[in-house]
Amino acid sequence: MPSKTLFHWSRKPLDILITNSPKFEVRTQGRAWVIDKISKTKGATSRVPAASLVVFREQAAELFVRHPIIRWLGWKHFFGQYWSKSVYQDIVWNASDAFQCGRVLVVRKAEFVPIDDPIRLREQITRRRLIIAGDIAGAFLIVIMVVLAALAYDMLKPDVRDWLFAHMPETDWETSQILMRVAVCLLVGAIITIPIIIYFMKIVRKPNSDGSDWDVETEFGCAMKKADRAQAAEERRNSRELPAPRKANPPSAHH
Repeated sequence: MPSKTLFHWSRKPLDILITNSPKFEVRTQGRAWVIDKISKTKGATSRVPAASLVVFREQAAELFVRHPIIRWLGWKHFFGQYWSKSVYQDIVWNASDAFQCGRVLVVRKAEFVPIDDPIRLREQITRRRLIIAGDIAGAFLIVIMVVLAALAYDMLKPDVRDWLFAHMPETDWETSQILMRVAVCLLVGAIITIPIIIYFMKIVRKPNSDGSDWDVETEFGCAMKKADRAQAAEERRNSRELPAPRKANPPSAHH
C-alpha cells in the first residue's frame, strides 16, 4: 500500500462522482474530509451511512493535510482526520487515473478546481464563517470557565484574584460562588460531551442492493490492485523515456 492512503466514506453512490466530470464536490465548510484508516468506524467523521468509498493515494493523497489541533473540533486530529489543503475548491481527476471495484473507487491523481456553482459557494462560505465564529466563541468561553473555576477553588495568586474580582460585575459572595461553580460544572460537562459525540460519530456501511453485506475490504483490494498495475506501467514508461546516460569517451592511447 502507498505510504499515504486516505479514505472518504460517502453517503452518495459512486455513479454521482464518476459521471460528474468526474468531480468530488465539497459540501463541508468548503473542504473535503478523509480519514487515514479503512478500519476506523468512530470519531473521524460525522455519522455517515456510507453508500460508497473513495480512496485517495499517491499524488491525490497529497491534496490533503492533517486536521489542525487548534480548532473547536481539533480532537479530530487525534482520530486520523485530514481535510483538503485548499478551501472552496472541488477535486477533479481523469477517468484513466481512477479505478473502481464495486462501490469502491481508488484515485491516483487529482487536482483542485474552484467551485463553479455560486449558490453552493455562498453556502460553503456561510458554513465556514459559522465554524470560525464557533472557534472564537468556544475559545473565549473556555477561558472564562477556566478562570471562574480557578476563582471558585482559590487556585490563583492573591494579586491576580483581587485584580479579577475588581473587574467582575458586583455580586454578593454567595452568588459569585454559585456562578463560579456553575462554570466548573459546564467545563466538566463539555469535557464529558466530547467522548459522547465521538461515540455517535460512526460510519455505518449500507448493505448491497440485494440486502447482502458490503464486502468493502475485498472491493478495496481489487481496486488497489488495478491502481498498482497502472502505477507499475507508468513507472515502466517513464524509465523507457529517460535518456540513456552518456558514456565517457575512453582516454586516447599515447604511443
